[in-house]
Amino acid sequence: MPIYNRKVKHKKGKDGAVSSREGTVYDVYFKYNTPEGKKTYAKRGFTDRKEAQEHEAKMRLKLAKPAYSLKAAEEGKKPLKEYLARWLEQYAKSNVRPNTYAGYERNIRNHINPTLGNTPLNAISSPMLDQLYRNLLKSGLAINTVKYVHRTLSIALEQQNLLQKLKHQSPIRLSR
Repeated sequence: MPIYNRKVKHKKGKDGAVSSREGTVYDVYFKYNTPEGKKTYAKRGFTDRKEAQEHEAKMRLKLAKPAYSLKAAEEGKKPLKEYLARWLEQYAKSNVRPNTYAGYERNIRNHINPTLGNTPLNAISSPMLDQLYRNLLKSGLAINTVKYVHRTLSIALEQQNLLQKLKHQSPIRLSR
């Protein structure tokens, strides 16, 4: 976001009134991606360099923070079981074989929803997933079944991250 200065014939004052004097205007240009992933840019002009530098600093801070669209924020407040039910219908049913779909549905119904089903999607963390896997192992499930539960959650949460284009990392990646 460099600051460019340009000469103008009729400079506007801080109050917006046009003067008849020549002067210099300082423009701040910056490019960024919208929460929907679209590349865009913006430009704003200032009468003095200090204001332009302050604006540039504010914009750098603002653009450094992850941007969440309102839709993504609302999606994150929904319980995991609602997202998984929608994921099964919209993604898994049309993209995987019938037996794979049945396995995903069984894992979600029997192992994931009873423990994490009411947890908001954005509240799921790696320690919660690790605890789920430990509890499943303690209950007597085979290690391969627990791995399949992990795979089911992994695919579903990665798909959610791709669809929402969230900036934070999926908790499934940090879990073992």
